[in-house]
Amino acid sequence: MYRKVTLKETGEVPPEFLPDRTSPDVPSELIKQLLQQKLEGKMDEQVGSVVTVTNVTNIGTGAVVPNQPSVYYEATFEAITYDPQMQEVVDGEVVEVVNFGAFVGIGPGVETQVPDVGEFVVADELFFAHNL
Repeated sequence: MYRKVTLKETGEVPPEFLPDRTSPDVPSELIKQLLQQKLEGKMDEQVGSVVTVTNVTNIGTGAVVPNQPSVYYEATFEAITYDPQMQEVVDGEVVEVVNFGAFVGIGPGVETQVPDVGEFVVADELFFAHNL
């Protein structure tokens, strides 16, 4: 199931992206890009796989860590996630067939195993598994 969620995450801003003194605020578009690079395609136990970061709603005050050149900002943002549920019927693409079943891509960054239940039938690019 796809969901629109609000999350918090700490984003690392490397020194080459830090704003100058004339504009001390870090642009939300920069934080959004850094969060996209960090999170998209990653799986989280609570929300599932992050498909995309859509909007940064709040950027906290930057924190400097000793001996680190980057500045760390806690950001609140909206994201689209994909979290498949038990018994949910989904479309998928067979990515690998092995002797004990098949692996099916069912969403962004999500693959699942379909165990060998007897016979696999491929008809008109549809994949069926059934017991004999």
